This record gives sequence, structure tokens and C-alpha cells, in this order.
Amino acid sequence: MKQLFKKCGNIKLISSTHFKLFNSSRSTSKQCFSTCISFRIPNDDSSQIETSDITSNTDSNKLSTRELHLQIKKENEAMLKKKEEIMSTLEFYKSMTRKEGSTLASDKQKSPLFEVYREVKLFLSNHEINRKHYFVLASTLLNNLIETISHLGDVETSRTLLQLLLIRVDGCPKLGISPEVFVRKLKLGPKCTKLVKVIVDSGDIQAGIKFLQSSKNEKGFTAPYVETPAFTVVLNGIIKQQKLHKPQCEENVNIMKRAMQLFNWMIESDEVLVSPDEFTFATIIKGYCNIRDMGMALDLYNQMSTEYGIKPGATSKKTMIDGFIREGNVDKAYEFFLENCKGERYDDYYCALITGFTQENQLDKAYNLLGEMKQKDMKPSIEAYNAFLLGIVRSKMYDQSDVTQILKHIESLNLTPNSKTHGLVIKSLIQHGKLDEAMEYYFQFRDSIYGAKFIIVSLIKTGRVDEAEALLTEICENYSAKYGIDKTGMRSILENIISLLIKTQNIKKATKWKKILVSQFTSGVNAL
Repeated sequence: MKQLFKKCGNIKLISSTHFKLFNSSRSTSKQCFSTCISFRIPNDDSSQIETSDITSNTDSNKLSTRELHLQIKKENEAMLKKKEEIMSTLEFYKSMTRKEGSTLASDKQKSPLFEVYREVKLFLSNHEINRKHYFVLASTLLNNLIETISHLGDVETSRTLLQLLLIRVDGCPKLGISPEVFVRKLKLGPKCTKLVKVIVDSGDIQAGIKFLQSSKNEKGFTAPYVETPAFTVVLNGIIKQQKLHKPQCEENVNIMKRAMQLFNWMIESDEVLVSPDEFTFATIIKGYCNIRDMGMALDLYNQMSTEYGIKPGATSKKTMIDGFIREGNVDKAYEFFLENCKGERYDDYYCALITGFTQENQLDKAYNLLGEMKQKDMKPSIEAYNAFLLGIVRSKMYDQSDVTQILKHIESLNLTPNSKTHGLVIKSLIQHGKLDEAMEYYFQFRDSIYGAKFIIVSLIKTGRVDEAEALLTEICENYSAKYGIDKTGMRSILENIISLLIKTQNIKKATKWKKILVSQFTSGVNAL
């Protein structure tokens, strides 16, 4: 029997029958899904026959032991087949492309996963929970359903499924099982956290806060399915609302007050039975770093270890280093690095510091960090060299020979330049008035959309508008497949170029690209 259940994890490719199912009417889907999930759950040990299944009389309907085993085997095989059909259904949905800027249907009845949700609900309701295989199959189906919900960003199905799970937990005493056991066996904590994340990521922060504050057990304490990561998800959702281009604005300060209110409730309230972990602290620390309040960020960093015994990890340390650099205090960032990261071989620390020093025109210190990495037998990554290149390009305190020397270092270490490397090389050539060389370099690799943007801007500024348009047409046609950016990124690039066309009195060209922007990349031209 155990071997049969191990085979459940194998997901078959969706059949033509399944494909027809998704193109049919809802009633047809409902009927097919009902067929998929309405099966009998076997006992804890299918090799043993319940006494209720064997009658003691000698009537004509009595089955032999061998016949009973064959019957159970057939039922088990049918059960596994139906489960694989459901898994194939979910695999089909996971292959769907998530719609940009959309949370799918606002009406749960129209959500693509609603029919699957209904059948999972029937499964949870129709079978006895005191059987081992109930939890095995229920957990597997929920895992795959939630993974698919998350992949598609199906907010309404997420809300509905979360509500169902909470109702089931509340109803556990009536079914003769404790909520804690039910939650543990179904591993509902991580599942609920994933569903909450889908909701919070859609922008409904209040729903996440309500989930945390209203989910309680019969004694008024935190419900067993509320775990620390759920708090971290909601806190991260709050902090994501910050306006990074206005770090110290009043709105950002109020956002941090809201985040700290939830955080303080978590650590101070007697009702809450979970404690923050390093990622919870790192999330709050990041919020204060974003608004340039490094004093508060450092207090929280120290509080993590002194009051909670949590050893700060790479995430928290990198956040602090980034915060000091954004504040414009790269020397403080380096001091923090020396005091807190001694002996650690973490490439991201060095990348951040190299960028910071080059931005402050301290190129010698940045170069020394590359040498320090080599002394520690750390092979600098391409990201580390990109950080150095970015810094010197921004500083404009360099010669083109410096860039050539960096490229030779990269080659000597058998590192492969990526699209960011190519974009920075293109920008350096343009800064030194070598536009044609920059174009030759771009056409050699054709993988850096920002390199292409630098070229287009330079072509427009030098009056070579037709060449700029030709290149712009190329990247508009291939922005996703070749350059790996979404519509939002492409829209931003187009808006900047249209603004430049207007400034350079190319009004007809600007009007043409406005129409393309509206028709292909946005519903309106708000920035213009």
C-alpha cells in the first residue's frame, strides 16, 4: 500500500480528455471533477480487513478473503488514478501564464480554480478525518492547489480556501479531533501563510492584519495555524508600500508606525504565542533603512541578539550595510562590516561595499576590496565586478582604459560577462563620446536592453532619430523573449524616450510612439 501511495506523487501529462474539460461549460467541469474526487478512502492498513466488511453469516453475498483483497486493490488503484487526474488538472493550471497587473477574476465563481476548490472542499467534508490516508491525500491536494493559486495569483480562490480551512479547524472538536492535531497533520501553518501572501501581495494589507489579529483558539490565544512567517509576510506587505524615491516623507513615516504597531503587538501581547525570527527582524530593519533611520535600524539589529537570542544572519547584515550606503555613509557601512561580518565569505557584502565606495569616488577602496576577496580565496563574482563597473561609470572619474582593464580581469578569472556588464560597457563608451563603438559592441551581444536604451537616447540627442527608431522598434518586438523584462519595464523605457523626443522637438515621432505606448503597453499615458 505504501508503494502505491509513493506513486501518487507522479503527475501525468494532461490528457486530451482533460484539455476538453477546460474548454467546456461549468456544468460539464463540475461533473467531471466530481467524478475525479468522489472516491472511497481506505483504512489505515489496507492489508487488514475490517470486521464490519466480513459478515459472519453464510448468505450468498459473502465474499472470500481473496475476493475482498481484489476488491480493495481495485478501489485503491481507482483512487490513485483519480488523484493523478486532479494533479494533472492542477499541472495544467500551473502552465497558464499569470496575467500582468491582474488578480484574475474578482468574482470567485469565475476564478479558473474555483471548480477545483469546490471538489477539494467536498473531499474535506465527505471523508472521515480519523483515517491516516485522509491527511495524506488532503495535504497533497491542498499543497498542489495552493501552489497553483500562488502561481496564478488567484486572490479570490485564496480567500475562499483560507476561510474554508479556518472553518474546518474551528469545527474540529465536533469531529472528535483537537484543532492542534488537525493543523499539525495537515501542516496548515505554511499553507495558510502562502494563502495570506497571495492576498497581501494583491494589496489587501488589511485582510492580512485581520487574519493575524482575529485568528484565535478557544482560550483567546493565537490559533495553531498562525506561524511567525505569516507575521513576516504581512509586515513585508506593509513596508512595500513605502515610496523609495521619497525616503523621509510623512507617508513613509506613517507606514513604519503601522508596521511597528503590528510588530509590537506580536512581541508584547500575551495573546500571541509566536515569536519573531531573523526574517521578521530583517523586514522591520529594512523598513527603517528605507526611510534613512539607521539609529532605529541598528537598535533593532542589536535587540535581535540581546533580547531574543537570535544570531543575525546574512540577510540582516546585508540590509544594514545597504542602509548605511543609502544614507550616504559608506565608511559606517564598512565599519559595520568589519565589526559584524568578520571571517564571513559572503559575496553580497563585498558587492554592496564596492558599489558604495565607487559611488563616493573612493575607487581605491573599492579596488582594494576586490583584492581582499582574492586574498581570502574568494573568487569575485561577475556581480562584484559589475558593482565596481557601475560605481566608476556613475563617478565619471575614469578612463576607458580602466574599463578595458576590468574586462581583462573578468576574462582571466573565467567569468562570463552578463547583460548588466554589457550595458555598463556601452554606457562607458557613450560617456567617452564613442557612440559608434557602443553600437558595434551592442550588436555583438544584443542582450542588454538598458545598453540599447543608452544608445537610443544618444542617437536622439545627436539627431540620428531614424536609427534610434529602428532600434526602439526592435526592442519593442523582443522585449520579453530577448531581454526578459515585463510590460511595466518596457513602458517606463518608452515613456522616457517619448519625453526626450518632445524635448528635442520631434513632435510627430513622439505622437507616433505615444500611440504605440497606449495600444501595446498601457491603458493610458499618465506620465505624459
